[in-house]
Amino acid sequence: MTYYVSSGTLNPTHSLTLSHYFNFIYFVFHLNALLYRCVSVFQHVVQCVIVAVKTIYSIMLVTFLLEFMFAVIGVQLFKVCAHRSSVAHTLYEIDKWHSNHHHHHHH
Repeated sequence: MTYYVSSGTLNPTHSLTLSHYFNFIYFVFHLNALLYRCVSVFQHVVQCVIVAVKTIYSIMLVTFLLEFMFAVIGVQLFKVCAHRSSVAHTLYEIDKWHSNHHHHHHH
């Protein structure tokens, strides 16, 4: 009777430790799988981000070059316009000066 009770008390603890052990293995395996999945997802995210950054960088580079070209063209046009206006102004001043001088000479 006592032997049966003792074996009864011994057996559940034994099976309990075994089930605990198996549960632990199961848990570790699943944790490992989960970690692997997370890492693979993370890798995909990182790759996506790298591709996106490269794309954005190239787009920004092209945009910057376009803006730079427009700026250069604008500055050149402004220079030409300013030069023309200054030349016109100078010619006007010279003309005025000449007309004034000629008038003085006639006097």
